[in-house]
Amino acid sequence: MMLFRFKNILIAFVISAVVAASFSDMLRMVPLPSGVPRAHAAATFVQTISSVTGGNGGTTLSATFAAAPAQNNLLIAVIGGNANTVISVPAGWSTGINQSGTPSQAIFYKIAGAGEPSTVTVTVSVSTHLGLQIYEYGGIDTATPFDQSGSSAGTGTAVGSGTLTTSKNDELVVAGLTVNADASNFSAWTNSFTERNDFSSKTGVSNTRSTFGAADRIVGAAGAYTTTATSALSGAWIGQIASFRIASLLTQSTYQWFANADSTGVGSALAAQDSVVTVFAAGNTFRLRLLLHVADAQVLTSGVSLKLQFAAKGTGTCAAPAGGSPAVYTDISAAAGEVRYYNNPTPADGAALTANAGDPTHLGHTVVPESYEEANAFTNAQGAILSGQDGLWDFALVNDSALNSSNYCFRAVYATGAILSSYGVYPELTIGNQPPSLSGTALNGGAAISLVEGTTKSVSVAATATDPNGFSDFASATSTIYRSGVGAACAANNSNCYAVASCSFSSCAGNSCTVTCTASMQFFADPTDIGTFAAETWMGTITVVDKQGASASSTAPAVELNTLYAISTPAAINYGSLNPSTDTGATNQTMVITNTGNAAITIPVSGADMTGPGTIPVSQQKYSLSSFTYSAGGTALTAVSTASGLNLAKPTSTTPVQGTLYWGVGVPNGTPSGSYGGTNTIIAAP
Repeated sequence: MMLFRFKNILIAFVISAVVAASFSDMLRMVPLPSGVPRAHAAATFVQTISSVTGGNGGTTLSATFAAAPAQNNLLIAVIGGNANTVISVPAGWSTGINQSGTPSQAIFYKIAGAGEPSTVTVTVSVSTHLGLQIYEYGGIDTATPFDQSGSSAGTGTAVGSGTLTTSKNDELVVAGLTVNADASNFSAWTNSFTERNDFSSKTGVSNTRSTFGAADRIVGAAGAYTTTATSALSGAWIGQIASFRIASLLTQSTYQWFANADSTGVGSALAAQDSVVTVFAAGNTFRLRLLLHVADAQVLTSGVSLKLQFAAKGTGTCAAPAGGSPAVYTDISAAAGEVRYYNNPTPADGAALTANAGDPTHLGHTVVPESYEEANAFTNAQGAILSGQDGLWDFALVNDSALNSSNYCFRAVYATGAILSSYGVYPELTIGNQPPSLSGTALNGGAAISLVEGTTKSVSVAATATDPNGFSDFASATSTIYRSGVGAACAANNSNCYAVASCSFSSCAGNSCTVTCTASMQFFADPTDIGTFAAETWMGTITVVDKQGASASSTAPAVELNTLYAISTPAAINYGSLNPSTDTGATNQTMVITNTGNAAITIPVSGADMTGPGTIPVSQQKYSLSSFTYSAGGTALTAVSTASGLNLAKPTSTTPVQGTLYWGVGVPNGTPSGSYGGTNTIIAAP
């Protein structure tokens, strides 16, 4: 196999009128060996194929590459026709030059996309013999590939392409020729052009046949270029010539990190040239100044379109990142992303940057200051970059949501996504971790805690948690709510120590969240306002931990936990039915009283007369701490609250602390019959 590498390629196509009896494809393909870049290297001829119409011609002709075209490679189609016809540009293609006449010819081109079809189809307005040649080249400027064109026409055997003048050094020049001559061929291409195709129509009437040909050349210096070929037979002919810009060999050569400034200048250097920099909190802004070296063909002003990408280094390298987020190089956005562009208020995106004495340098090469950038894409609008020089760009960036202790790598690529020819360095930054902090910590909102009898109450300690690396860096929070006498390291105990294993984060924005830790406090938790623990208080601590394990703790100002005196009793005492002058005897009604508070209590009792059709005095009711016979025992109830003698200890668990009062009643003689009711008052007292 032969490998052609060119700096500028010129192709000339020749068509000579010949009619073919059947369709034929002619292929000349030079595949690239493995490892040779197919884009953005020195221009390379990749493959070609040609086809002609059969029979007496037609209005449509297709040709199919032997191999699928590579994305970002240049595709060229040269179509010639024997008759005066209008040639339509294929969908998605662009016109280099298109001329009707006898014969007619056009040169079309496009940059291959992802999944580019292998077949190219061209249509014309008048049925005629057609010859189609399609070409693939690598290493062409994908942003603005087409440069100039020219043409010529005449009759005879000396067939010329016309003349064009390239606008820059290093271009691919392609010439195509068509001759209305039967079974002719081309020879003696001038000016160092290399023939790529030479074929004829082979069917139909001989005077409707044509011969087609093409040649190319890589040219160095900008200037005028033309070629001429000799046709074996004389005939009317047309020649066209087109030039295409070769992609400059750009290398990512060196870089420097700077502090941000609200201007086209930068702040102080954050690290030495080509050194990794550490940035911290989300919202931190910084600047990257990056040099791209031009290795061969100059880059004309606004002659290249580029964009900046980044990737998380992860477990790989900057050249081959792996396992991070994003795991592959991704375009930097102005709107979102772990690292994104930053919009400074004053300088405009694309403005000329202001040079700095600390700007990066590269092997003593001339540095061409280009632009300040706040968004993709970017170009060299400030000036051309000659071969051997470096262009300098300045990027304003911000840590938007980058993960702590992660490394991020940066690279420039062409706006099409094709990579540069090489990467001598990759700018790299590390997101350093700063520990979180807590402020405004409060237990129960700073108020004394009042429990709920017989059940639990939600009591919270809350604070504002702040992480300089952004609220997404919070990993967890825990808390302990405790009586001061047992300390924050206490073992969980429903009387004096509540551990909250998982707290909630809410109202998160920027670097902060509200962290809330809630415990379900039992009704019997130790009071501190009076009693045994009057010299103590209740405290609440919060500990917040970030994703790198850094933590912060805070203790809320002390609050009291109020004493709760409370009991639960049956709703009623039902004495049943009795006759006047009788009593309940040895049959007692029991009242089970439960301590539902957090202190030891006594049980005073009192009552009122029972009323109905008549009155049963309050003293007719008796109570006792044990069962009794009405006529021989019990204590008469009075209207004055009187200690019953029943004492209940402070609960220390959910196991009920209970006591029982026994009740009886006597009905005086002469009491009218009927239903009687009244109120007995049972009190929880110190």
